[in-house]
Amino acid sequence: MPRLQVRVGTTIDTLYPIPINATQPTAVQSDSFDGFIGVHIRDHDPPSPLLAQLDNNNAFCIAITGRFLIQGLTTDDILFGNQFERALRLPTGTSVALRFAQWFDPGLEANLYATQPRAFSPLVVTMNQLQVQHGDLDTVAKESSRSVIKEDVSSLVQGLVDAKHRRSHFANPTHRQDVAVAPDQVWSMLFTNPYIDFNKFVVHLPVLDVDVLKYWDGQPLRYYAKTRDDMTTFFIVEFNLMQDDH
Repeated sequence: MPRLQVRVGTTIDTLYPIPINATQPTAVQSDSFDGFIGVHIRDHDPPSPLLAQLDNNNAFCIAITGRFLIQGLTTDDILFGNQFERALRLPTGTSVALRFAQWFDPGLEANLYATQPRAFSPLVVTMNQLQVQHGDLDTVAKESSRSVIKEDVSSLVQGLVDAKHRRSHFANPTHRQDVAVAPDQVWSMLFTNPYIDFNKFVVHLPVLDVDVLKYWDGQPLRYYAKTRDDMTTFFIVEFNLMQDDH
């Protein structure tokens, strides 16, 4: 049975393993991003103190706190999602599941049938929880690692009282283009997923459950935060199945 390995970094060539469900996040730094990342998986040993505070439907979460260091960005410029190096073997029902995902995340643009499949959404839309503030990065990161962040984007736009309102507002490209991302902002982000079970290697789709090992061709699952023009990658979180020799 394969085992799960999680790696993070700012380029594919410089990814390094991190512990799952760690109480302290891992530093990730480059000329374009300065921050911390933690990955939490339900029912994985050791237990996750962060997931214990979330709804039981969340199978895993990625917790990110950091600064985007490039000048002149807007919230329309930063995307978050998946991309693959080669074509995927996809089960029947994938197109239905994709339409469901696009209904839930109206900013999602995906082509899973391409020779290099990808699925990206504006980061400001797709994050489940988002807090943007001005403060000390290390202090904010420690606070975010201990408890689930509270939705607060008032430093970007006033009146967006929860994640639903934030997603609805920023689903409009014009609204995203009107909001600047500055290096002095500290972004605390929580991306959760109820569909991927890394313990049983199953993906729970609205129309079926998929045995990952049946379709897996050795490619890792990578989440990228990058610019829309593909010129800059801020960070990568990689999930890979490693063959256990024992």
